[in-house]
Amino acid sequence: MLTFFKPWRTGKDLKEKKETWDSAFLDYQFSAQQKFLMDNFELRFECLDSRDDYHAQRKAQSLGIDPSKLEPDFDDGSHFDPFKCSDDSLGVRERRRQLDMQEMTDLLANTGWTNAKCDLKSHIPASFDYPSMSPAAWRLEIAKMKSNVITNKLKENKDQQYNFPNKYPDQVEVLDQHMLEEKLRSNQTQKLIDDLCLEFSLNLEQERAFRIVANHAVSSISDQFKMYIGGMAGTGKSQVLKTLREFFKRRLQSQRMIVVAPTGTAAALLQGSTYHSVFGINSSEEGEFWKMSASQICSRLSGVDYVFLDEVSMLSCKDMYKISAKIASALNRPLLPFGGMNMIFAGDFAQLPPAMGGENVSLYSHTIGTSSSDQHASIGKYLWHQINTVVLLRKNCRQTGSSIRDVKFRQALENMRYKQCTAEDITLLRSLISDPSNESRSIDNPRFWNTSIILTYNKHKDVANELGTKRFAAETGQMLAHFFSEDEEVVFDELPSKTHDRKRKRRKATKHKINDEVQQQLWKQSPSTNNMQIPATLSLCKGLPVMIRFNGATELCITKGQEGTVHGWQAGKGRHGQLVLKVLYVKLEKPSTDVQFKDLPLNVVPITPNTRRINCKLPDDRIIQISRTQVEVLPNFAMTDFASQGKTRDPNVVDIYNSRDFRAIYTALSRSSSADGTIILQGFNVNHITGGVKDKGGYRQELRELEILNDITKLRENRKLPPSIIGDLRGSLIQQYRSHFGKSHTPDELHESLVWDTNEKFESTLHKDISWKILEKENTPPVKKKTLGNFVPIEHPSLHSSPTPSEETIHPTSHNSDRLIVTCDYPTLKWSANSCAYDSALMLLYHLFRTERAAFLAESDNFSSILMNELSATFQSNSSNYADIRDQIRRELSILDPDAFPAGAYADTSDVLHELMRSVSPTTKRTVVCYNSHFSLRERTQHNLLLTRSTGSYQSTQDCVSHFVEPWADQCPSCHSDMLRKYTFQRFPKFFPV
Repeated sequence: MLTFFKPWRTGKDLKEKKETWDSAFLDYQFSAQQKFLMDNFELRFECLDSRDDYHAQRKAQSLGIDPSKLEPDFDDGSHFDPFKCSDDSLGVRERRRQLDMQEMTDLLANTGWTNAKCDLKSHIPASFDYPSMSPAAWRLEIAKMKSNVITNKLKENKDQQYNFPNKYPDQVEVLDQHMLEEKLRSNQTQKLIDDLCLEFSLNLEQERAFRIVANHAVSSISDQFKMYIGGMAGTGKSQVLKTLREFFKRRLQSQRMIVVAPTGTAAALLQGSTYHSVFGINSSEEGEFWKMSASQICSRLSGVDYVFLDEVSMLSCKDMYKISAKIASALNRPLLPFGGMNMIFAGDFAQLPPAMGGENVSLYSHTIGTSSSDQHASIGKYLWHQINTVVLLRKNCRQTGSSIRDVKFRQALENMRYKQCTAEDITLLRSLISDPSNESRSIDNPRFWNTSIILTYNKHKDVANELGTKRFAAETGQMLAHFFSEDEEVVFDELPSKTHDRKRKRRKATKHKINDEVQQQLWKQSPSTNNMQIPATLSLCKGLPVMIRFNGATELCITKGQEGTVHGWQAGKGRHGQLVLKVLYVKLEKPSTDVQFKDLPLNVVPITPNTRRINCKLPDDRIIQISRTQVEVLPNFAMTDFASQGKTRDPNVVDIYNSRDFRAIYTALSRSSSADGTIILQGFNVNHITGGVKDKGGYRQELRELEILNDITKLRENRKLPPSIIGDLRGSLIQQYRSHFGKSHTPDELHESLVWDTNEKFESTLHKDISWKILEKENTPPVKKKTLGNFVPIEHPSLHSSPTPSEETIHPTSHNSDRLIVTCDYPTLKWSANSCAYDSALMLLYHLFRTERAAFLAESDNFSSILMNELSATFQSNSSNYADIRDQIRRELSILDPDAFPAGAYADTSDVLHELMRSVSPTTKRTVVCYNSHFSLRERTQHNLLLTRSTGSYQSTQDCVSHFVEPWADQCPSCHSDMLRKYTFQRFPKFFPV
């Protein structure tokens, strides 16, 4: 704009040498006509961009595709040579991407950030003799340590006495609607609550939030508890969590509360887990894919009464439904939201909305709930509106400096939440821009030298990481080692021309070797050109700052977003003769808990390669799908604003020039703990943080409603809430609140940008027919299968009367088989309180006893389980009532392992059989092997008759015995083929249940 409107002959006429473009632009007095022209310069291009994006979304929606997960434009059912076109042909988006990356390169170079100035040889870690373990062995070690952490937590649950209400089936209780008013607590408990408030220096709002939860936890009989703790970033939500943890710990009830978060970074900061791993929910964005049964989830939730979920603003409505459905299914309470679990949500809605879908899928979206088209999202929003206990924290505990600049900085951040920054706020923020003429306020200052820069786009992050890596290597006097990925092309089978059933068949994918020319092209790509941010080439040296990019084990701080430095590595050769990483050893920076691996220094963790199927964007803007094997880490000289959420940074370097809106700017700047520790890389768009919040997506209305619910909670706690204000959903509560106090009444401390007029309506956007329920998949008619051989279906035993136990008929089979089919009449076994697994196990063993009596009795001497011996005796007594022995088995197994066999809940049939079929003598030895004999790992001897069904095809019994194998959930580190678990039989019992 200066070159357009300011008279000049040389660059010095536009600005002084040490003056920034931003300050030169602000100092020049533009005419009114010039300002009018500037306002319209970018209008055409913004319209064109919006048109293109809208066209892509409409095209995707017409095909029934989620617009946030657009598929490639080409047909991936046919073989495609992506590099058949010229290397010089660049697509429109690729050209724009390269221009944007060049701008960032120029910006960092002009600030002097890329110049090596310091001697950082002290950052190089000392040499260390790492254990010679393969990647597969390290993965097993990580899984073992993670399992130990989880097991220890569950063991604490067992060891601690559990006498809390609402945990026993068929128990009738009176639910108290006014549980927050209950004051019948012991003096000892009340003293503990008071002491903790003083010990953790809780302010007024923090203390209110803590007392509400603590009072509910000690209440003898109470209703399901659902609460939201909000407030701007740095107001001490994590301090309330620390106090709650200490409260349960001192009451010897640590197991009663678990902490989860949407991302690995947020979970690790709180010493918790991702909700995906705890509840068995898959997440392609977080790279987590879990296969957990309801009994496994139930085991993780054994003894848990409260779930604390942080960063709730990152949840979509559909995420909320998934969490509730998983918990309800696992606890076998499908009629209760979240299965009756007490839920505590925390977060700040002024920060970034969900990464996939943005504001349109957020919990406050106005577009969800207006129709019943997406029931999952509508139910999720309904669940969020059930949360009517709200405490908003006001006092900023992160930026606690008392200087004038810190006070102004806190005020600017608060105004920024409402897009209401004043001229004074703008002046302060401009004073934080990097100034080359002022060394203390320049990014060239050593204080800000190796601080990761918060950026908006991944393409800019790639530039900063590449330039920072080269600079760090020069400063430490090291040569960079380049580690390349192992890539394979993924080709899908063609879809059949006609499908007879309504379900769309899934195409099978096969992997093919990529030729050298194509591979070289792929290795030149930056991480931002694929959807999983997996680097094709990793350039590393010792001491280099890195960030882990996948959730390997949150319990061990191996989680997405965890920062660290390179401590060392083990390398090898790939298929193309290139250097590949086998194991990368990373020294964790400020982990939430210390991690100690055997034979490794403290907080040094092994990171092994993962194989992912990713979509790679080509230079001509087309997309191909490949399978990439690489260690999922990136240099840590820059991070996106999404990755920064939940962190406290001092110093904090940010670039908000490209920020999408005021929430992105607020998220980046609110990471700072002081004004002097904050550097803004370049100028920014003032319009993003001024002008006030428009209620386009429901954000302003959500903040208003939360303010009212906060006031209702405060009145309820102080026993001043009028009895007419009562209800389960926020909509009815708010209407009653406004009817009682008047439509013009506003809560105290309401920000001026949220004040509403008397005529404004608070209308609910929930669909009137929506209520909580678990949505089942569409029922499909059963497919009749052709009966093969001598298969005879066994009818349900409880559908017929109980015959005499001795009745038995033998039917001859067809002429081509010498076998006999024995049809047994089973005794009646009535279902009772989720007894399916025990009924199935008992009937299977009873069938075995009736059909193979001699073998069963001969093997009974080797049964090590007392329960099995008692069951055998019951079978021999010809009793017709097996309900008593079944219930006895349930009680004994529940005492033996309450996690796997919870009282009154579902269990797994294989777990029941595994406990009953234990043997005194060893039966098998198991060895994990590669199909091509590259890898072998011996496991311990098994004392159990139960075998997992083999996937092999055998010609004879001897062939089966000699080569009995089952699939193993890992790949060979050498040839990447699926590994197997091979059985070697130590003895041959009379029978093997399979």
